[in-house]
Amino acid sequence: MVIVASAGNDNGLAVSTPANCPGVITVAGLRHVGTKVGYSSLGPEVSLSAPAGNCVNGDTGPCLYTMLTTTNRGDKDPLSNANGGSIYTDQTSRWANGTSFAAPQVSGAVALLLEARSSLTPAAVSSLLRRHARAFPGSGDANASGNCVAPSAAEQLVCYCTTQTCGAGMLDVDAAVQAALTDPVAVITVNPSTQASPQPNQPVYLSAAQSMVSPVGTSIASYDWQVLDGGGIVNANGWSSNSVQTQLTPTGAGAFKVRLQVQDDAGRSAYLDQWVYVGTTVPATNTSTSSGGGGGGSVDAFSLVALAVFALLATRRQAMRQHLRAVASARRTRRP
Repeated sequence: MVIVASAGNDNGLAVSTPANCPGVITVAGLRHVGTKVGYSSLGPEVSLSAPAGNCVNGDTGPCLYTMLTTTNRGDKDPLSNANGGSIYTDQTSRWANGTSFAAPQVSGAVALLLEARSSLTPAAVSSLLRRHARAFPGSGDANASGNCVAPSAAEQLVCYCTTQTCGAGMLDVDAAVQAALTDPVAVITVNPSTQASPQPNQPVYLSAAQSMVSPVGTSIASYDWQVLDGGGIVNANGWSSNSVQTQLTPTGAGAFKVRLQVQDDAGRSAYLDQWVYVGTTVPATNTSTSSGGGGGGSVDAFSLVALAVFALLATRRQAMRQHLRAVASARRTRRP
C-alpha cells in the first residue's frame, strides 16, 4: 500500500506524525513561484513538494494564489445542488491553502503510476516520483529569506527549497508516468533506515535489491553506486560499487549523497539520487495548532488509532444498515 501524507503546516518546523513515519511519501508545500510556502513544515523526511496555495496579499483583498478545486458548502453533510451545495474554491476561499492540498496532487500521481504499471511496489512509486521531480528554483522570490535549512525550534517561513529540506524536487506527474511505462526503477534501501538514524563509525548498508526491471526486461544486469557528496563523513575509496548491496562507514554525524544506477537485460537504465542522514536528530513537532489553512498538521498516535476505530465502526454500522434494509425488503416481498 502506498501512503501519502502532508508534511504539515507548522511554519517551517519539523514534520510530525504520520509524515515522519518510515515508508510514507511526505509532501511539503510550494508557493506559486516554487519556493517553500511560509506555513509548510520541512525536513529530511520530506519526499518531494507540490503546490499548496498562498495568499500573497496577507489578510486583505482576494487570495491571488489559492488552490482551485471542487467542494461543497455543507459544514457536516453535503448540501444539494438546489441549495447551492456544489461549488469550487476561488479567490474568496482563503482556507483553500495548505499542505493538505499538496498531498492529494501526489496521491493522484500515485494513482496514475499504478494505472500505468500495476506491478509497481510502494518503494518503486516513491523512487519514480523523486527521481523525476523538477529542480527547485534558486532565485526569483523577493520574499525568500535565503535557502531553507534543517528544522529547529525556530519558525522558518518563505525560503528556497533544497533537496535536504523539501524533498527531491517539485512534482512532475508526466515525467514520472512516462518513465514508469518504459524504464527500470532504481530503488535504494538504507539499513539502518534514516528514521532509525544511522550512527557514526557504524556501517551503513545500501541495497538495490528492490529495484525493478523495465516493462520489457526480465532481470537487472548491472548495478553502479557512486558517492555524489561525501559530506565530509564518508570515503568511497575502495568500496564495492558494482554489487546489489554495498556499505559505507561514516566517520561523523551529517549527511552524504549517493547515486544508484541500474541496467536491465533489455539494455534500459535508470538512476536515483538519495541523501543518507547519520546521527542527526530532527526536533519533534507535536503541536496540533497548524497555521496556513488546509490542514495537514500533526496527528498523535492516539488520534490515529481513534480515527481507525471510528472508521471501522462506521463501516460496520453502514453494513448493518444495509443488511437490515435487505431483510426488510425480503420480508415485504414474501408477504401475500
